Amino acid sequence: MNPQPKQKRLILTKTAWIKQTQRLMKESGYSCQVCGRVYYPEENCLAPHHIRTRGAGGGDDPENIIIVCNECHHKIHTGEIKLC
Repeated sequence: MNPQPKQKRLILTKTAWIKQTQRLMKESGYSCQVCGRVYYPEENCLAPHHIRTRGAGGGDDPENIIIVCNECHHKIHTGEIKLC
């Protein structure tokens, strides 16, 4: 039995990361994918969050990124909100 080849994770350049983040924010309707609150783009209240961190082997692929407001982002990192 042959093991599955290890998939390469996607790591974007800073410019590509910014473009992808802007696209994902627009696709989300500038809303937090956790609490649902909608923001104006110029408010700068939204941030991308890696579902599986890069340190844990996650990549920058869109399927591994959610758009969250700053409040929910903080709660995710402090453990108040669990994604899985």
